Amino acid sequence: MTPPADWRWRLARTLKGLPVDRSFDERYRSDVLQGPGRLEVGAWSHWFPSCIFYTWTPDDVISIGSYASIAAGTTLVCGGEHHTSHLSNFTFNLMTGEDVAVEQLKPSRIVIGSDAWIATQAMVLANVTIGHGAVVGARSVVTADVPPYAIVAGAPARVIRYRFEPEDVTRLLELSWWDWPEVAIRECVPLLRTDDIDGLSRYATAHGL
Repeated sequence: MTPPADWRWRLARTLKGLPVDRSFDERYRSDVLQGPGRLEVGAWSHWFPSCIFYTWTPDDVISIGSYASIAAGTTLVCGGEHHTSHLSNFTFNLMTGEDVAVEQLKPSRIVIGSDAWIATQAMVLANVTIGHGAVVGARSVVTADVPPYAIVAGAPARVIRYRFEPEDVTRLLELSWWDWPEVAIRECVPLLRTDDIDGLSRYATAHGL
């Protein structure tokens, strides 16, 4: 699938005699990683150029599952915490010219589950896990783990409600449709656009998923 390019970009490419279609990665997976850490991403997860994913050490990891949606202006802050127990908060390597490693920053990790949705201008801080199917409200500040299929909002973010009843959450996690072969997911798009968990379960059973 190649999403349509905007008309200005299309016109500029046409005038240069270049192809007018951008790939999914070019349009929805722009390079937003700042710092030396790693970004791990599953199938079809996407974000926009206004997002910023910060890392501070080579061991910092931002891990995003499959089919996750990260809206414009979202910031992921993976690491970089100051030592509040020290006499000073300042990062003195900026003064001394020493490598950032001298500040003894602990490696950090952010995990965003599959099918999670992070809404506009949210901020996710280090060492947080956002569960599969969870929703983070616009401009929320996530400082603690978010359970699967929870909807959280606020600063700091708090659970507002769950998308489904507990037994249905359990069933959805067992189905883990985001791990299915893409051909099966494509067939199930009409089901995934409904609340028919029974139908999805029947499909999984019929196809040995």
